[in-house]
Amino acid sequence: MLVLLIILSLSLILGFIFLGFKLSDSIKEADNKALFWILYFVSLLTILQLIICFVFFLSLIHISE
Repeated sequence: MLVLLIILSLSLILGFIFLGFKLSDSIKEADNKALFWILYFVSLLTILQLIICFVFFLSLIHISE
């Protein structure tokens, strides 16, 4: 279960980063590109936090059973 979750998380993160590079190709101005990557990084951290919370929640369910 944990290995599958790690593989899915890594593939989601890599796909998210690849999508970021594809989206940032159309941005020409340096200021806008920097702002895009900052917001994109914050979004990635949010997704990582959700994954960690989900894993923690699953571990709490298994402890209570």
